[in-house]
Amino acid sequence: MNTGIRGIKSFFTWELGQYGRAFTDDLLLVCQTFEVMDIYRERGSL
Repeated sequence: MNTGIRGIKSFFTWELGQYGRAFTDDLLLVCQTFEVMDIYRERGSL
């Protein structure tokens, strides 16, 4: 699952980098949030 998130993250970084760093950084922050949620879910904390 984390591999999928990383793949999406790298795809969006490459695709949207040309549209401006601010938007891309916001998107990466969202991806990182979901990545952390997945880690907690795997540990059974949520």
